[in-house]
Amino acid sequence: MFAPPETLKALLAQSQDGKGEADVKLFTLLYDDLRQLARQMLRQERDGHSVQATALVHEAFLRLAASGGAWTTNDRKHFLALAGRVMRRLLIDRIRRKQALKRPQAQSMEEEIDFEIATPANQEAILEIDHALEKLEALSPRTARIVEWHYLIGFTIEEIAATLEVSPRTIHRDLNMAKCFLSEALQGIQVK
Repeated sequence: MFAPPETLKALLAQSQDGKGEADVKLFTLLYDDLRQLARQMLRQERDGHSVQATALVHEAFLRLAASGGAWTTNDRKHFLALAGRVMRRLLIDRIRRKQALKRPQAQSMEEEIDFEIATPANQEAILEIDHALEKLEALSPRTARIVEWHYLIGFTIEEIAATLEVSPRTIHRDLNMAKCFLSEALQGIQVK
């Protein structure tokens, strides 16, 4: 569904002010974009995963709505980037919860119906990648955001540059720095 930028900007402001009805309207207007984003993120997972993009979108929406506007975004791209980050965190949290389970009887109902997002062999690699991204974020928050937006969410160099109000050349430079940093941080990690 298409919404003028002014409408989205107004809804984002209302949502950040804690007006719950704005959250629902925002979610409705951006639902197709959010599902596309979730599908793109899940495409990067192994074949045969059982998670549905819809479930990931709904869970991310609930997390964002529960924060009571504790986030700030300027426009559609910023909001989608924020939602993408929340989705990534949800996927990582699920891996960590699965690894924390030691006994089958310790599983809650949620865990029993939980989706599988990676093979056990890949779960360690995914956690290592997440840890490396956290280190990069401590070093350079903007560069970590650029990596997330480009590789995990799928924004183009030009979209990122426009959102951050910098040149595409700056984005390329930051991505090159990130590749070097992550390559060093992830030496010996094998994703199957």
